Amino acid sequence: PDKAKQLMESNKNIDYSKTAVLEKKAGFNLPNDSNYIKNKVKFNHYSNNKISCLAETDKNGILVFSEIWYPDWQTYIDGKPVELLKADYSFRAVALAKGRHKIEMRYESSKFVTGLWLSITAIILSIAGLYILRKE
Repeated sequence: PDKAKQLMESNKNIDYSKTAVLEKKAGFNLPNDSNYIKNKVKFNHYSNNKISCLAETDKNGILVFSEIWYPDWQTYIDGKPVELLKADYSFRAVALAKGRHKIEMRYESSKFVTGLWLSITAIILSIAGLYILRKE
């Protein structure tokens, strides 16, 4: 993260419409010239907890979402789990091989589920306690 931040601060000439600064390698070779990549992205679903889209590209590439990166977002390409990359210090990105792909991002926090169950249990116990106290 610090190297990405330093690179972005020191190089003011980066064209972020064609370049993504990643904290990790993409996992495959990327084309040297991004000017000739033909691609399409169509969003099918967009909500607070889920994003789904279809993407088609004629070369390997990085798809950057203008959404804040957070580790509890799980990403699937064509139904298979993949690593969610951090691009430009704070955005979500996925590495896409050439071709047509379905991309799905879901917020799946184990902490949220644990908190939900604790809250439900507390509400049930509170209602039971009120019922018992009222009965006496």
